[in-house]
Amino acid sequence: MSGAETVVAASIRAEKRLVEALRDAGAFSAEAAIALQHGRFMQQGALRRLLRHGAIHEVQHARYWLNESAYQTLRKHRRGRIGLIVLGLLAALIIASIGVARAEAQIALSPSKITPSSRAI
Repeated sequence: MSGAETVVAASIRAEKRLVEALRDAGAFSAEAAIALQHGRFMQQGALRRLLRHGAIHEVQHARYWLNESAYQTLRKHRRGRIGLIVLGLLAALIIASIGVARAEAQIALSPSKITPSSRAI
């Protein structure tokens, strides 16, 4: 796993831990908000991201609650983006393959160049 993949995986785990903590506590409204332990760097980043997207809301004195519908919408949006990226990469691969196949066909069809030194005696 590359460094970037490791960071992404750690970020996803941190986000899931935050969401699971809120779900387990039943923190689905401002009245049910709870304090979260988010001292680690990855968890702080995940919390900021979820706050920015409206999936988690902060109320008085660093207490948080989960907006489940906003979180599910965020997840669907992410899956859609990933799907578009995969389709784009697939299209690029197909185009590159067609280009390589055409180049090989042109090389195969071109007359061979015979130099005077390569003629049989």
